[in-house]
Amino acid sequence: MTLDELLLEWSYRSERGYPSVDNPSDVFILKQILEKLDLPFNEIINNLEEASTTITEELHEIFVAIFVAGHTTLSKDNFNNIPADKWDLDSLSLLIDPQKHIEVIQKWKDIPAQWDKKAFELYQDGEATAKQINSTLGYPKGLKGVSRVFPESTKPKGDIYTKQNVSGYKDEVQISLKYGKGQFNSLSASELMGTLYNIPEDVLKRKGTGLLKQIYDKDSKYQEAIDKGVRSYLSFIINNYKEIPLEKSKLKEGEKEILDNFNKDLLNTITWPEWRAMKSTHDAFRHAFGSYPLTTNKKTEFIPSKREAINKTIQQFKDEHAAAEKSQEDIIEALKYVLGSDEKDSYFYVAEAGGKMTWIPSVKRLEANQYEIDEKVKEQDANYKIDVTVKEKESGAPLFMFDILLRFAGAGGQYTSDLAQKGSTFKIFKDNFNKVLYKDS
Repeated sequence: MTLDELLLEWSYRSERGYPSVDNPSDVFILKQILEKLDLPFNEIINNLEEASTTITEELHEIFVAIFVAGHTTLSKDNFNNIPADKWDLDSLSLLIDPQKHIEVIQKWKDIPAQWDKKAFELYQDGEATAKQINSTLGYPKGLKGVSRVFPESTKPKGDIYTKQNVSGYKDEVQISLKYGKGQFNSLSASELMGTLYNIPEDVLKRKGTGLLKQIYDKDSKYQEAIDKGVRSYLSFIINNYKEIPLEKSKLKEGEKEILDNFNKDLLNTITWPEWRAMKSTHDAFRHAFGSYPLTTNKKTEFIPSKREAINKTIQQFKDEHAAAEKSQEDIIEALKYVLGSDEKDSYFYVAEAGGKMTWIPSVKRLEANQYEIDEKVKEQDANYKIDVTVKEKESGAPLFMFDILLRFAGAGGQYTSDLAQKGSTFKIFKDNFNKVLYKDS
C-alpha cells in the first residue's frame, strides 16, 4: 500500500470523512490499519503530529502576513481550488518577497490530507489576527512592508515582521504569532517550576526532562503516592466499566475484552512505570473513563484520589525544595522564560486571533524594575493549578497574570504520560503594565 492509498483508506474510515491526529477515534482507526500492514504505529503518529504542528505554524504565519499586506479574502471554494500562484499575491506592494509566501502555500496545497483538514480555518484566523494587528499598530498608514520570517532569516523573536515609517517608533517590528491559546500553554513544566521556585538543578533538571518522573524518582514517598493514584484510576474503571450502557459506550471493538481480561491482582501492586509500559491497554481504559456513568462518578470516586496523588505530591515536593524566598534575580529569570523576552528588543505578541495582544518587554526593560509574585493555589482543581500575579514591588500594582496548569498530556489518558504545562491565562493590567515597563517610551 502506498502512502496515498493509506491516507485514502484512513480518510474513508474516519468519522468525518477526513482524519485528524487530534481525534482518538481516527487515531484508533489508523492504528488498526498500520497493525495489519505491520508498520510502526508510534513512529508514524509522531511524524503526523509533527506535520500537523508544522502546517499550523507555517500557514498561520503566511496568512497573517498576506492579510496585513492587504490580501483580498478568497471564498472557500477558490481558496481550495485555485493554485497559490493565482492568488494574486504578486500584486501586493506591501508584501516582501511574495514568491516565498506562494511557495509555502503551494507546498501545503500539494498535501491534501493536511490542507483539507485545517488550512481554511487557519486562513480565517489569519484574517482576523491581521485585522487586529493593523488596527492596533495603525496600519496600513506608515507600513512599508511585511513578511513572514522564513527559516533562513536571523530575526530574533518574530514569526512575521513589519517595516514601518512611524514617528517615534522603530523601523522594524517583530510580531510573535500564536494560533489558539498561545505560548503560555506550551512551556516546559520542569523549566517553569524549577525557575519560578528556584529549585536547584541538581534536584530538578530543566527543559527536556519530565517533571513528574523526576519527582517520582526523587523519593520513595513520592513513588508511593503516585503509584496509589495509578491503582485508584485502574480500580475505578475495573469496578465500574460493566455499568456502561451500550448506547453510551466509547469502547472500541475488542476493548471490553481487554478490561474483562485485565489481571485484577495488579490493582494492588502495579506501579506508575509498569502502567505506562502497558500501552496495549491504555485506549481501553481511556475510552471507558470517558463513558457514562464513569464521567459522572469520577468526580467523587476518582478525582479526589488524583488530587492526593498528583496535586499534593507536587506541592509537597515544591515546599520541600523551593527556595525560602525569591530574589529579584530569580523572579526576573522566571519572567524572562514565561514571557519569552528578547535580550534587547521588545516585540509584539498576538494570540487567539488578536484576542490577546501586547508588547513583550525586553530583558533590559524587565531588569529595570523590581517585582513581587502572588500565588493562588486552586486546591479543588482536578489538575495542579496556580494563578500567578506579577506585581511591581514598590507600589504593589498588578502588572499581569498567568497560570500554571499541569495535567497529563498524552493520548493514552490518565497516568500514561508525564505532565505538561497547559496554562491559558495571560491577563495584562494594561495601564500598570505600560506605566512600569514602558515608562521611558
